[in-house]
Amino acid sequence: MRTVIGHVVLALVLAGAGGVCWKLGQTERALADAHEQLETMRYGVAATRAGDLEPALAYVAPVPVVGSGMATAARDDRATAEYWLGRYDALTAERNANGTTVPRDPHQLFLASNAAFRATQIETVDRPTALRHLEGVIKNYADVLRTVPDDADAAYNYEFVVRMRDGLSRARSSTGFSKLSIAETTPTIHGRPGAPPKGVTMSSFKVLVPQRSDERKNNQEAGKGGAKPRKG
Repeated sequence: MRTVIGHVVLALVLAGAGGVCWKLGQTERALADAHEQLETMRYGVAATRAGDLEPALAYVAPVPVVGSGMATAARDDRATAEYWLGRYDALTAERNANGTTVPRDPHQLFLASNAAFRATQIETVDRPTALRHLEGVIKNYADVLRTVPDDADAAYNYEFVVRMRDGLSRARSSTGFSKLSIAETTPTIHGRPGAPPKGVTMSSFKVLVPQRSDERKNNQEAGKGGAKPRKG
């Protein structure tokens, strides 16, 4: 009797382990698909698919190392997609009553800091309000550096925003702190898209297209210059 019970218990344990492995495999495949969408700059699809993984991650997250790593990767992918979509409100760093940020994954905290800075770039506020917002951004980057002291990107951004804050605080004018429109400056993973300067017509520019090798073979005539005058 004990042998039968032992076999039943072992079968149940193996079945449970198999179910967990199957769920891990399915979730990992879906996570890989979401990451592929992110790498190919399909940010809307990536954000949706990473968000759809949350119910499955609730089951696999307790699995040591593998499950927790997959849950972190899904949150990172979703946060990255939200950032490049310009959904900065969704990435705001949460703070407790003491004013310190709620512990988060370093990558997500860094994106939240970047989002806070980008949000200041689409505002039109007075100088005191702008300075207060920049102080909050500086505090966010400081929290990132406390978590990851050797993060070069966070250190660079921290110094950049500090210099911006100092330059703004020394500005003589105290009104009309106008910033750029997000519709004109929406960034991508490769930077901001280029365009001709405003008020400049492109009709005066000529585009010269080099000939292909077969075109050069079909037209082998040398260029003709002017007649050379005889000397002496």
